[in-house]
Amino acid sequence: MSIATVVVELGAAGRGLDLMDESYQLRLIENPGASRPVGEVYLFSFLVHPVFVAVGHDIAWLRVTGIVALAATAAWTCSEAMHLCGVSDMSSSGLRRSERARTVTAMACASAASMLVFTLGVRVPGYRAVALLGLLLVAGGLARYLTRSRRGGPLLVGIGVWLTFVGKPPSAVAVAVVLLVMLSARRALSVRALGQGLAGAAVAAVVTLLVARLSPADALRYLKGGARLVSLLGDHSSLPQMLGWSRMEVRGLLVFGLPFLLVFAGYLVFSRDTMRDPARDPRVVGALNAVLVLLGLGTGVLGVRALGAVGQGAQALSVTLVLGLFAIAGAAGVLVVGTSEGGFGQRARHPADLRAFLVVLCVLPWAYAVGSNVSLTFSMAQAAVFWVIVLVAVEARSRQAIGGRSHWSALSVTGCMCACLAASVTWVSLHDGRSAIPPPRGAEAVQVLGGSVVLDHDTAVIGHALRAAAKSERMDDRTPVVDVTGMGAGYALILGGRPLGRAHLYGTWSGRVPSARFALSQVPCPDRATAYVIHAPSNPSDVSPALSVGATVDVLEDYDTVLEFTSHQYDKDWRMALLRPRPTLAAKLGCPGAVR
Repeated sequence: MSIATVVVELGAAGRGLDLMDESYQLRLIENPGASRPVGEVYLFSFLVHPVFVAVGHDIAWLRVTGIVALAATAAWTCSEAMHLCGVSDMSSSGLRRSERARTVTAMACASAASMLVFTLGVRVPGYRAVALLGLLLVAGGLARYLTRSRRGGPLLVGIGVWLTFVGKPPSAVAVAVVLLVMLSARRALSVRALGQGLAGAAVAAVVTLLVARLSPADALRYLKGGARLVSLLGDHSSLPQMLGWSRMEVRGLLVFGLPFLLVFAGYLVFSRDTMRDPARDPRVVGALNAVLVLLGLGTGVLGVRALGAVGQGAQALSVTLVLGLFAIAGAAGVLVVGTSEGGFGQRARHPADLRAFLVVLCVLPWAYAVGSNVSLTFSMAQAAVFWVIVLVAVEARSRQAIGGRSHWSALSVTGCMCACLAASVTWVSLHDGRSAIPPPRGAEAVQVLGGSVVLDHDTAVIGHALRAAAKSERMDDRTPVVDVTGMGAGYALILGGRPLGRAHLYGTWSGRVPSARFALSQVPCPDRATAYVIHAPSNPSDVSPALSVGATVDVLEDYDTVLEFTSHQYDKDWRMALLRPRPTLAAKLGCPGAVR
């Protein structure tokens, strides 16, 4: 099931396109330099852009690259955790077949769990995926450092912290604080290790700045401008939300959390009762494990069907699908301190370094959630791969401490979790809906940037019309295009061109117009005077008033209509139009003579 989860994600790489956040991040990745005058709150686009260029600006191959990178890094992190727990390296010739099989299974589970970062519709390696990749490097490097016999751990930790910063700066600050506090408390932080970590972060920072062609001062200015954009927009409403402590989705918790928690509790009760008998039949225990995995799988399927019945869309469902994992991890956290028991009360004892490592793993999902503008339960669950590794590590240590006999099989619980995870992620990927991934029957391939993606029929029709309009207008990647619909950057992405000010001007927040106006005010006047505009006159939350920078701009008077179309989003039909600026607009804005 774990392998199937990764395969499903790879198979769907060329299908579907989220018109909101994924398209925004793709525009940013395609044109990272376009945002320099204003700035953003992360630097990830500068690092991902060369990868996008290497794959020919093909969205499908960019997704494949991100999926493979995350899955491989998660597997490596899990193998380092297993090594810390006493399981030999996979390259060791003395590794027994059972240990090798257990390690491979654990690594597959971790790879599948890392796919949860793609559950909000953003399946390209955007800022969340880059941040998770950085945290996985931090965890793997920490395990390597605490193993003592392995080198390079602090360097990897430093690189991981910087990579986390590139994705989500607040998460990098949070993980640095967690590491310093935990290692200092365990007296495991040496001056040499700290120096190596700082050196790793410094080298990674230099590489990033060289790739981005930014000086340190330019990078700070870029991030400062992005912080002002976010402040004006108001999408991070409070300090508790910035720290990740925000509301929980109660309905999703009832649907997913309680059934999964019952499955977990039932497993512990039944396995303890069965394993008190030293003459137990392994076939009985195996059958019990299989039943519990199937029960977890069935619970996941019933849960997603129940949420679907109350009108939850694919994105809303993905927000709640992993609350069960959150509940399971809460219960599993109690076991981290060393309560895994063998027959007749035998206890598996965890060394201090291993306990510190497990605590850090349990906290890393919170570090990942810091700085998010969505619910805590969703943000933390996107990083549930660390909780899966915790369960695997506890089980591996239990076997080592009890002579290879682990009477509490955390790996089976991990299998149950991953079965539920696979069911949920697969459902989100394959659900037959308008925004499904892959789309339903009648879908068509549409050229987007350097490749093509398969979209549902209605979106494909609009996409073909936009591509035809771009061709007739002789637009290229240098043509400025501004989307003032406030609804999503997908149509601007399909049309092509380069964004102005910011890759997308959001209309879903109270400060949408001031934020958009600030972004547009930072770009040269000739760019604004020659920019094509995508407008949604039927949307009351559009940001078209932000076009009035230095002079009042009227979309009816100062633009000609190139294309009109109707888009179905958020269960409504919206009238939209592609507008071409009239020659008189340049003089009105105070930059006469500006031409394409």
